[in-house]
Amino acid sequence: MREQYEFQLRHKDGSHIWVLISSTPLSDENQQFTGSLVMLSDISRQKSIEAALRQSDERYRAFVAQSSEAIWRFELDAPLDASQSLELQSEHCLRHIYIAECNDAMAQMFGFQNAEQIVDKRLHEILPPTDYNARYMRQFLTSGYRLENAEASKTQPDGRTRHFSTDLIGIQENGTLQRVWGMRRDVTAQKELELQRASLLEQESRARLAAEEARRAAEQAQIEAQSASRAKDEFLATLSHELRTPLSSILGWTLMLQERQMDEKDTLYAVEAIARNAQLQAQLVEDLIDISRITAGRMHIERSEVVVSDVVRAAIQTVFPLSQERQIAIEYSIAPEFGGETVLGDAPRLQQVFWNLLSNAIKFTPQNGRIEIVQKRVAENLHIEIKDSGQGIPLDFLPHVFEAFRQADSSSTRSFGGVGLGLSIVKNIVQLHGGTIEAQSDGEGCGAKFTVKLPLQASQQAPQ
Repeated sequence: MREQYEFQLRHKDGSHIWVLISSTPLSDENQQFTGSLVMLSDISRQKSIEAALRQSDERYRAFVAQSSEAIWRFELDAPLDASQSLELQSEHCLRHIYIAECNDAMAQMFGFQNAEQIVDKRLHEILPPTDYNARYMRQFLTSGYRLENAEASKTQPDGRTRHFSTDLIGIQENGTLQRVWGMRRDVTAQKELELQRASLLEQESRARLAAEEARRAAEQAQIEAQSASRAKDEFLATLSHELRTPLSSILGWTLMLQERQMDEKDTLYAVEAIARNAQLQAQLVEDLIDISRITAGRMHIERSEVVVSDVVRAAIQTVFPLSQERQIAIEYSIAPEFGGETVLGDAPRLQQVFWNLLSNAIKFTPQNGRIEIVQKRVAENLHIEIKDSGQGIPLDFLPHVFEAFRQADSSSTRSFGGVGLGLSIVKNIVQLHGGTIEAQSDGEGCGAKFTVKLPLQASQQAPQ
């Protein structure tokens, strides 16, 4: 009977070698034992390889067992037919893939305590039949049996979301999938850092935008402050001119009257000139008082029922002498079925609105020009449009036409008087009545139209 034995022998140089002793018995023709054939083989290299493999396997198993990352090996107990549909292939994998080996981390990922509790289980026993798992399986099957850094999220019982990254490598033999190696890492901390970094970048971006907006706002505020300062300087220069001009006329005619050297005709003319210039100064002072009240928020109106057409006609009568002097026609049209509409407001203040608008229209309309006033109802409002054939409003000045102290021409050689308060006062009075005012013009030389919109009394509004 042949026998083999392994021995470790000491070499003459002091080292140890492994030998394999093979003993084969010898017999004669009568089957009688005659001796043994003994052969010694040096198996030191084989022993070294086996030791290295054993050590490597031990290290691998220690690494897998102690790793915080989930590591596993799946095996198929029936070949996968890759020609079938994805649904059938997925169903086959769920039924015929089992866990051949894994570490505790993988078991705990599926709710088990250790690897012994999960080894040999089928895939369908640990994977819930969710749409996500089905998509994950189809992704693996269509990727050439290789997935890298496939991300997944899972909400823990405490409500915290954990993020995972999974690698899958399928091993094929003869073109058929046989086993799958997998590893899943918890990348929650990394994801949270990425989210924090993204949040910080977004905050930094918003801060930069805010800083840029603040810079632009500061620049704009500086420009507006400089513009306001220039406007105020121009206003003060204009105001001094507007005060001095009628005052000079009043003083001049007064001195001439005191000398008593004028005839009756010249005396009458002087008195009329004094009255006219005094009226100009009185109106200027009244405008200054009004703008002061508006600025301080102390302008109030006395409300009563006002027939708007009566107020408009009164304003027309007030400016009629000036329009006659300049030969400017004023036409006031109201639809036949209307004209008695009333608003709740202050009649003198509303007359001030239309007087200002008509005075401006006359001032900026050349001789033989025309002013049209149209009154109509639009929904729950009364619209009064004042349109002239005058010099129009420069398009760049149109957005500022209702601002106090602003004039399209503020030069010392301007052709028209005034300090630029009238339209600002008009806008505020209209707003105090709950209305709005709009200015329209196609530019210089194209005339202008101002539309006052006042809310009708509730009893005159159209039923809903």
